Amino acid sequence: MDRARDGTSSSFVNLSVIDIRSTPKEFILRCDELIDLVVSHGAGPEDLRFTIVTDEVTWGQKKFHNISLTLHYHEVELGECVYIYDYPLDGHERISIIDLGFSTERLQWGIRPNRNYFPDFDLIYESLSNVDSSSVTAIIDAVRSMVLIAGEGIVPSNNNHGYRLRQFSKRYIARTLGVHINDKELVRIAYEAWQRTGHQFSASLEETEAIITRENQRNFNAAFLAKVTSSGLGKIYVDINQSTDSFLKQVRFSIPEEKIKNILNQMI
Repeated sequence: MDRARDGTSSSFVNLSVIDIRSTPKEFILRCDELIDLVVSHGAGPEDLRFTIVTDEVTWGQKKFHNISLTLHYHEVELGECVYIYDYPLDGHERISIIDLGFSTERLQWGIRPNRNYFPDFDLIYESLSNVDSSSVTAIIDAVRSMVLIAGEGIVPSNNNHGYRLRQFSKRYIARTLGVHINDKELVRIAYEAWQRTGHQFSASLEETEAIITRENQRNFNAAFLAKVTSSGLGKIYVDINQSTDSFLKQVRFSIPEEKIKNILNQMI
């Protein structure tokens, strides 16, 4: 999640084709299909690059060998086709497997260099045209992943999936400090974009938005207290687990209004 940028995201749609008990000839045919797919979407054949690697892999107690062909368009990796030719089953039997896969987001973005990495958010990129594109993508990525988690009704916590949601929220707050952005609009766009892929959420848009808003406000409050300390105003103790409006009302008992406004101007 810390490497999110144009071309790399923490959540994405991955297309995968698996062939069991396949032959080397079928592996070559799958590689051809991947190349044909990329070319049919507008990639110039003269700009394709290939990396072929043979490797020994360990998955748990199982060891096997594979050969992988990775397809690049200019400098962007678009997908790969892997041939595992001695995957061990229970007992002494071994089988061959072909695994072809690619991220649909990366494929579309990599072939069309003038396209935003998340085209569903084109209006957000336009509204933040003064911000580096990869930085905007990192903001959007945090929201997309939060929506996937909160959309299943999962609430932030310090364990398991709830902890992942909390981590994404902290990064979202850190990445949007000083950036004017509409949180609710981002959540709505992400929710509807995932639905268009066929994903069916357990929680409604309103429920998802409420979960994310509460956690974002919690982490904004924590970031505000950190700013107070770094500004030389000392440490104050206010519960961050409340709405930002309620939080700031309590802060006003400890810090002059002018100081609060100065810190908020740095953060919003």
